[in-house]
Amino acid sequence: MRVFLVIAHDEPHQRSFCHAAYRKAIETLKLNKHEVMTLDLYESDFTKLPSLDDFIEANPQLTLNEHAKKGLYKEEILRCQCCIEWCTHLMLFTPMHWLSPSAALMGWWEKVFGEGWAFSDTSKGRTGFMTGKKAMVCVTLGMNQSFYGKDSVHITVEELMYNLTFRCFAQCGFTPLRTQAFFGLLNADPQTRVDMLNSWSEHVMNLESRETIEFVISEEERKRQGIDSKNNHQILAELGDLPLLIKKNPYGF
Repeated sequence: MRVFLVIAHDEPHQRSFCHAAYRKAIETLKLNKHEVMTLDLYESDFTKLPSLDDFIEANPQLTLNEHAKKGLYKEEILRCQCCIEWCTHLMLFTPMHWLSPSAALMGWWEKVFGEGWAFSDTSKGRTGFMTGKKAMVCVTLGMNQSFYGKDSVHITVEELMYNLTFRCFAQCGFTPLRTQAFFGLLNADPQTRVDMLNSWSEHVMNLESRETIEFVISEEERKRQGIDSKNNHQILAELGDLPLLIKKNPYGF
């Protein structure tokens, strides 16, 4: 596998659990002889909002989208696009901020995945150009899992990540993989954190076979599936959140 890992966490000394999960993924992939490229958005210029400054020969008479269609990106954005073209798997790491991914991460996506390079919009819908690649998001949360789900205060994390997994991944052509949530970090003791990282390493080792999210890509597709077909929010609600800890067979060898 060729994996491009991107982290968007504002902890200036990189001591967050999100950084620890990011480093564990890099370590595991390298130990298993996979190729790795990385990007820390807070060590780059990607914390700035999308603007005409993202383009060379910027023309104030044109919109950002018109600049993107012309492909007049500056070098740092072109480097990211090269990494994405190179990779087979894209892994994004973010804390949960205001029940959403990091604003820096979404701003990076908006800068890099422009129309003409990542997708094309027509009257018949959107065509993504990332076909054959897989993408997933890893989310760190302070609250316990009991706060997320059907009978809880909030919907599942898988549902909360819809804007990433469907609107970004699926609509740009990526095959979306199940989201990995790390719950309860606010009160997790050091041993619990170590156990979580060790379990996460096993998930990373099995990245190639990780469960995918089977979205309905268009309304026409849903109609073809019949009256009992589910919409994407129903699909995500039924999936729930993927457990982090992998159950072991105590009698296995």
